[in-house]
Amino acid sequence: MAIFKRKSTSGTTIGKWTIQVADHRGILRRFAGFTDQNASSELERNVRKLISIRQAGGSLLDAESNRFLENAPARVRNNLAKWGIIDGERAALGKPLEAHLKDWRLALEAKGDSARHIREFAADLKRIGGDCRWNHLSDICATDLARWIADRKVARKAAATINHHIRAGKAFCNWLARERRIPENPFKHVPLLNEKADRRVERHPYTVEELGLLLAAAESGEKHHGMTGPDRALLYRSAVDTGFRWSELHSLLRASFEFRADPVTVTIEAAYAKNGQKDTLPLRPELAADLRKRMALFLPNAKAFPGMWKDKGAEMIRVDLEAAGILVKRDANNELITRDEYGLVYDFHGLRHTFATLLNQARVPLATAQKLMRHSDPKLTANIYTHVLVEGKAEALAKLPAIAANSRENNKEAVAATGTFGDDVGISAETGVDTETDTQISVELEAIIAEENNNEAVVPMEIFNGNTRIEGEKMYTDLYTNAPDFDGEIRTYKEPGKGRNHNIKVKPENEKTPVPQGQTGANEHGTRSGIRTQDLLIKSQLLYQLS
Repeated sequence: MAIFKRKSTSGTTIGKWTIQVADHRGILRRFAGFTDQNASSELERNVRKLISIRQAGGSLLDAESNRFLENAPARVRNNLAKWGIIDGERAALGKPLEAHLKDWRLALEAKGDSARHIREFAADLKRIGGDCRWNHLSDICATDLARWIADRKVARKAAATINHHIRAGKAFCNWLARERRIPENPFKHVPLLNEKADRRVERHPYTVEELGLLLAAAESGEKHHGMTGPDRALLYRSAVDTGFRWSELHSLLRASFEFRADPVTVTIEAAYAKNGQKDTLPLRPELAADLRKRMALFLPNAKAFPGMWKDKGAEMIRVDLEAAGILVKRDANNELITRDEYGLVYDFHGLRHTFATLLNQARVPLATAQKLMRHSDPKLTANIYTHVLVEGKAEALAKLPAIAANSRENNKEAVAATGTFGDDVGISAETGVDTETDTQISVELEAIIAEENNNEAVVPMEIFNGNTRIEGEKMYTDLYTNAPDFDGEIRTYKEPGKGRNHNIKVKPENEKTPVPQGQTGANEHGTRSGIRTQDLLIKSQLLYQLS
């Protein structure tokens, strides 16, 4: 039998059932089950399943086997690990989810992730696990996470905040799968929300005028939020000239600056950088000179900006914005309105957005701006942090040509100056013939006449009567006979092979000579000439060549 009752030396049976199985190497193993026979039989069945998986060389367990190991007595898991049926990590599946989370945090620290990153991800996981009531690994499922996301949406939480929690869950479960504590990541197919459609906080980039007012107000202002007015002004300048975040500025020491270098540099340690990487960046000479003067007597380990209150940057700068007259409106509760007319938020992080915007206005290449902003993705630099200010939009619109209502007669001169036909105007720039009458020109007459013989214009391509259109070059001879103000001579053209004569007006020799077919530009007289066509096929080919 696979399970049986043992008897003592006195002949009485022992309370628990004994389970006997052959492991993956064929060795008989015995261990105590439960006092209940059915429970012992179920335990024996699950152990045999684990042995079968081990014999088949499998390394991943299904959800049922993982759940069994989590709920099995510790003595059973330890015996299975000692006999080689499961590994040590499988034996630890009975520990609570909090213990696995602790192991994950240790793994992230060993990998070198920043303390802030680890702390935030762990807090996100605790929030999800607590709301979903997950206690063991087998409790984690995508259905619970989907329900949690739906509840967050109902509570009107921002998409970016929800995505931060989802990424934390994905990262944790990826680690669990790599460590073979679970068969696969249950959140692998959980999609992220569209953050662009639900941006709650978009920063107001400060204009140069606003920055001047802000610095002046801070410089002459009283001490608040632990910093004097001149210190706050220098802090704002440092933020807008470097793009540093509030927490990064708060971490700077006197030793972070190398004033003997040319240019002067500042170094952000990996532990305080958002991207978790140590970086050294140059400083503008004017800012470097003021920082050197201010920190002349500072010890190496002294804070560069002492008195900065933690997470109070937005609150501090708004006091100075109000003093500068930039923020002047208050609501019914006398609370300061901190958004502009476009809904953009005034806060300290807006100085970083201003830094990126000024780089863009200065035509700094995106790759360079990305490095200065210390972004891993240039899209973040271009799409989120770079703003086109109203002044820049106005300058762009000022470059467009003036457009005004005008009559067809008054437009003749304007159309001729462009060297093109105006579809709306309907006047040929070269001849003044109304193109709406379907008497269009595809080639200048002089460009198609190659030689003359006995007053006959020998044309190397077909010319067609009236408005007849056939394959090949498109041209209407009516255009020349109907052209106004024409003072050239009329010659006879004998159509090759047809015996039919056509009268064609030939331009005088002193008229401008067009450039060859397929080209355009000014001739020797300084006037524009060349191909004039309404044919879309020819137009598309010419535009492609000119592009």
